[in-house]
Amino acid sequence: GGYIFRVELKISDMSSINGASLSNVSGIGFGAGRKAGQTTKMWIGELETVSFKPMITLRFDDQRSSVYQNAYPVMDNYGFKGMIGVITGRPNLGNDPDINYGSINADGMTKEQLIEVRNKGWDLVSHTHTHPEYWNKTDEYMRAEYQKSVDYLRKELGASELSSSILVSPFNNRNERIAQIQRKYFDAQLNQFGYNSHMPRQPEGTWDNSSLWTDLRSQIGDGNNAATLIGYAQQAIAKQRWVTVMMHDILPIPANATNINVNDFVAFMDWLNANRNLIDVVTITDVVKKIRPNG
Repeated sequence: GGYIFRVELKISDMSSINGASLSNVSGIGFGAGRKAGQTTKMWIGELETVSFKPMITLRFDDQRSSVYQNAYPVMDNYGFKGMIGVITGRPNLGNDPDINYGSINADGMTKEQLIEVRNKGWDLVSHTHTHPEYWNKTDEYMRAEYQKSVDYLRKELGASELSSSILVSPFNNRNERIAQIQRKYFDAQLNQFGYNSHMPRQPEGTWDNSSLWTDLRSQIGDGNNAATLIGYAQQAIAKQRWVTVMMHDILPIPANATNINVNDFVAFMDWLNANRNLIDVVTITDVVKKIRPNG
């Protein structure tokens, strides 16, 4: 009648042996609490160690057409792959939702373009069906949002089960009511403040933040120049971490709250290419394969 959780620990989580090499750790102690009259059982498997270089994921929300026009060619030239938060109900994908949120009504990438980048190894993840402001929507409405989004990603865009089980929350936020609904449809949720993951998925209401995703913060790329974007990668290198950078439009105009200047973006890609020995450009699928090569 209980649930089985996979617990993952990092050296940084264990202050008593901080700085040690995982390969030198011979034992880890666990403790478990229980309610009176109940029995707790624990099974400990083999100690598994994983190591990898610092990583950066390039995240593009709303499938803006400028990403296909100005970011994708540069990234493809270097063999870089990105992640696109797809609003599956955008009108140009053959749908006609009630979307009334500024530039989201503008033209976005076509279905064919999304499939093209997916075939190049890009992750297509959910950014919901209509990008709703969740705080004034019912539970039933949000369930339909998530189900329609996952269905379209898998059936129409051919997104993998892994990538389509990842959600980028609109407006970079959510509350506990919405989080409980999300847990039925997604294995990981990303907002401005980091990943929350429960892989493999647990039933609604059994949320557990203790996983490697929790300390992953999504930095804001929009409105920043090349130096700031490069700085995010340098921080990841210095801290030996994985970081994501959230962007929307890549345009030949000065940067503002929803875009990055194309010249700054190119300079950022040039820097990442020149520093491949220090940091990997990855999708979430890439990371899962690094961490769990056997599934």
